[in-house]
Amino acid sequence: MKIVSVFDNLSEEIVLCLGRFDGLHLGHKKVLAEARSYAIENDANLAVFTFRTDKAQNSLYNFEEFCLLCQNSGVDFLIFADETPDFFALSKEDFTSMLTANFNVSALSFGADYTYGLQKSGNAQTLARFCLSNGIKPLLVPLFLGDNDQKISSSSIKTLLMEGDVTKANALLGHEYFCLSKVSSAVESKSGYIIVSDYADEKTKLLSGEYEVSVEIGKNKFTAVTQTVSVGGVRLLRTVVNPPQNSTVGCGDEILIKFIKRL
Repeated sequence: MKIVSVFDNLSEEIVLCLGRFDGLHLGHKKVLAEARSYAIENDANLAVFTFRTDKAQNSLYNFEEFCLLCQNSGVDFLIFADETPDFFALSKEDFTSMLTANFNVSALSFGADYTYGLQKSGNAQTLARFCLSNGIKPLLVPLFLGDNDQKISSSSIKTLLMEGDVTKANALLGHEYFCLSKVSSAVESKSGYIIVSDYADEKTKLLSGEYEVSVEIGKNKFTAVTQTVSVGGVRLLRTVVNPPQNSTVGCGDEILIKFIKRL
């Protein structure tokens, strides 16, 4: 997967998914699936547009984690824009003109509730009209509803995580909620390695407690228990793992923790 700025130029033909995509939940996956099918049928590349920020608060995933999600979903190009006042001041016409001027877009995939441009002046209907006027295939995806015909939203998933209900959150995400970070300390004990890793400040605050998790460190995968802790206002994950024989865990190793359920 190639990561490019919205101000870059690409000659490759792309089918572009538009949306906020905080978490890539089941509703987002429908937009992605529609785009993927069209891209395969037309021998085009699958692309996703998203925002990048270093100061996001209460987000499901940080930018690095979102990149991993997209890569695992078969995305060819991740196109990002930095969240700045200037970018959000773009009119709906300037936004769509930028996309089509810089990229070879054959189709746009978006949800029925999609909005864009200054003060959300553009919506799914105006975007569909723009596509038809510019030789672009509009792939307008109906809202994906969950239980009780409720719209699946990132905010509802965040609420579940703050309540510690990762089981329900995972069901709405369509994958296990995860944290990608670095090992800050690893101490060998009789019960295995006691690993401490960061829980990014910008992410949704997960309810304190113990969780059954699956852990990936390098090529090693194992089931473990993680405890959320706070030290001096810094949120951390304390995980006890039993790595395979003759394998070690060290500071700086990348660790992927997938949450299964709260214990």
